[in-house]
Amino acid sequence: MNKNLLTALINRGVVNSKTLIYKPTVVKGFANDPVVVKKDVLFRDDIDPDDIITIDGMEPIKLAKAYGINPDGTTRVQKKRGRKPKVQQNG
Repeated sequence: MNKNLLTALINRGVVNSKTLIYKPTVVKGFANDPVVVKKDVLFRDDIDPDDIITIDGMEPIKLAKAYGINPDGTTRVQKKRGRKPKVQQNG
């Protein structure tokens, strides 16, 4: 996951301080040896975007696609559907 995509998700309000992030984390193991395990943690600003595996159980690219954000962090422009207002129809 790149930094631009994470910034776009934060700006859209999808990722906040209550969001669960699945990422590798260092914990104390047997005899206080550091061991790297993957576990859910709450989002903080100091998390490296490259470490993120899932956001609230979804892959970051799939989550961004659901909100209309491209994998590079830019917003997709969608054509509006339905009838145009009368002001635009008359010219």
